[in-house]
Amino acid sequence: MPAPQEQPPASVPATASDATPLGHPAPRRRRSVRATVIAWCTTLILLATAVVLFALQANKEAPLPVTAPRTLANVEVLRIAPCEHRESLVLPARIEADHQAIISSELPGRLAEWLAGEGDHVQAGQVVATLNSDDQKALQARLQAELESAKCAATVSNSQVVTARLTAEKAELDAGSLKLELSSAKAQLDLAKRSHARVQTLSESQITSEAEVDTAQHALIQAKLQVDRANDAISRAEVTVATAKAQIVAAEATAELGDARIQEVERQLSSVSVTLSKRQLRAPFAGRLEEHLVEVGEVVASGAPLARLYDLVHVRAIVDVADRYVPFLDTSNPAVGEYVALAMPGAEPAIRSRLIIPGLPKLTGGAHSGVELDAKIERISQASDAASNTFQLELRLINPGEALKQGMIAQAHIDYLLYRAAIVIPLRAILVADVGPRVLVVEEQNGGDVAQVRDIQPISINGEDVLVSGGVDAGDRVIVAGGKGVMNGEQVNVIMSDGVVQMDDVPPEPSDSDPPESPPIRVPADYKATKDTAEGGE
Repeated sequence: MPAPQEQPPASVPATASDATPLGHPAPRRRRSVRATVIAWCTTLILLATAVVLFALQANKEAPLPVTAPRTLANVEVLRIAPCEHRESLVLPARIEADHQAIISSELPGRLAEWLAGEGDHVQAGQVVATLNSDDQKALQARLQAELESAKCAATVSNSQVVTARLTAEKAELDAGSLKLELSSAKAQLDLAKRSHARVQTLSESQITSEAEVDTAQHALIQAKLQVDRANDAISRAEVTVATAKAQIVAAEATAELGDARIQEVERQLSSVSVTLSKRQLRAPFAGRLEEHLVEVGEVVASGAPLARLYDLVHVRAIVDVADRYVPFLDTSNPAVGEYVALAMPGAEPAIRSRLIIPGLPKLTGGAHSGVELDAKIERISQASDAASNTFQLELRLINPGEALKQGMIAQAHIDYLLYRAAIVIPLRAILVADVGPRVLVVEEQNGGDVAQVRDIQPISINGEDVLVSGGVDAGDRVIVAGGKGVMNGEQVNVIMSDGVVQMDDVPPEPSDSDPPESPPIRVPADYKATKDTAEGGE
């Protein structure tokens, strides 16, 4: 490389201070020559080094590439077997008492006494509380006295009726006797008339005396008087009979009035008794009495709640069911079975309901086992709720030991469809792809296990189990673990099948004494990565 030509410095007018003594070279020129020599030497050294390095690189043998050993994906498989599967609804349920009532009074008053404590078990019809009834008791006592007086007056009236009837009977008997006397007087009168006529005839013939004529005349007059007296007595007897009958009517009217007064007082007593009974608050059915809402001595209004009563021998679980599931819960409708047979092959209606009480949580995680109680569907509402568009369903069940209380929350499990031979796979076996859900099925090919992709059609999910239709059949081995990243047609290593470890497929763990299966990749210390290697990442 030619040395650079040094440019002469520009002429500058010399001054007295810049003048150089004669016989001495200029210092600035000496420095330029030294720098030039150093630059040339450095350049020559770099060129020599590059030549040597290129020669070494050309003469050195390139290392052979090391191929990593091929490894198979370890997977767990599960063999599909037909099983019984039930379609179920798991919904929150609100527990209510089988019967519940609010104890209140129909009449206003002051609470006098509680006869049942809070939480006590009472029987049907048992008096649980009373209202003050002093005024009603006083009225009852007064009416009771009036009733006794009316009964005594009725007794007197009945006696007068009997007396009047006896008097009337006696008057009728006397009238009958007088009629007999009248008949006798009339007979005597007829006899006197015949005697007088006979004497009168004899007198005209001057056969008899004046005295006999007078005697016959007198006898006739006495007979007529006797008949008149008999008629007069009969008339008086008839008046007596009529009077006796009028007395009978009056006595009977008085007796009826007395009876009416008795009935009136008795009705008043019945009304008071009803009022007194209503002041005794009774339990409409057997159950447990809730807290006292009113204290003794407080004045309560008509219809005001005093306490609540719950029958907890049986309880009802109230469940809100979506409208699409309600038809499946009505087993009495034959159209439901026809629809299931047509639209859901392999399924049949089968209703089974249970109530689950969840267990208490554990400190270490999870929860204790809960309680499962059998129940039956008691009622399905015929109209939906306007706000939620759900239908109310009631489950009725026996309450063991009355442990379940009003308002508790539980879980209702209602099975409505049964598949007797269903294809069910674990949820963790499903791979979600853009084209839909898939699973990996292991097939044996050429003495090895190869993964194959199958498209499936899920029907329903029940916990960790998925009911599927198509894609997999009974006997297929589905990958449930280790399938992430496995491609279609890739060979896999099955290390666990149906929960059993396959010992032949598990590679042995290396020990300190055993040599490694493949030596580690070693890179020579003098190996220099080329540009392609450094950028390609090999």
